[in-house]
Amino acid sequence: MATAQSPKRVHQVAVLLYSGADILDFAGPIEMLSHFTYNNSVTDREIAFKLHLVARTPTVLTGGCMTITADGLISETIKRISDFDILVVPGGMPSLLQGFASENSPEYQFVKSFVDLPQKGTEERLLLSVCTGALLVAATGAFGGLMATTHHKFYDLLTEIDQSIDLVNCIDSDGTMRYVDGGLKKDGLRVVSAGGVSCGMDAALFVGELKVGREAAEVVAKMAEYNWKRV
Repeated sequence: MATAQSPKRVHQVAVLLYSGADILDFAGPIEMLSHFTYNNSVTDREIAFKLHLVARTPTVLTGGCMTITADGLISETIKRISDFDILVVPGGMPSLLQGFASENSPEYQFVKSFVDLPQKGTEERLLLSVCTGALLVAATGAFGGLMATTHHKFYDLLTEIDQSIDLVNCIDSDGTMRYVDGGLKKDGLRVVSAGGVSCGMDAALFVGELKVGREAAEVVAKMAEYNWKRV
């Protein structure tokens, strides 16, 4: 059962962006997490998450049509990677994500640096992959023997990257499985992976439940008029 941690703490969330990222992969989780508060107020909000958009360049063209301005560059933000409690890795074309890993790109280095952080006190860190973002996460070894999922068209590709992954087929679950909680690793990192595209919203609500509580997550889902498929 998910339980909230550290009451009233503002969790710092890095959202990795890149040219070609799928819009809903990152916009969905941002929409959900940005509405979490500790007091369920729309006016005097006690926010639970502060989101930071991080990219290789100052602007990125996402989805082939939407230009996003980053809050920080990877080259600078990676120097303070330990400031972040949560990292969101959205998907895009599989060849793009594979390229990031094979080229030892700034995107790969950013994810790997977060994965390799030592445990900080008793507070767990959390890595959320959405859709094919799991391919980049898998290349860092973060899934290592854990349950994980990705877009249904790329299950084989995910396990090719890391054969130790315990693959969860969300498509065969009659739509009830939208994300997978891989669990908490020994270094204090929890790894959550979402299925394709819209699944990221369900996973983000689960992340919010972990950090703020189920009631808060249900309030956000209702506010968004979204039918949360909670696992």
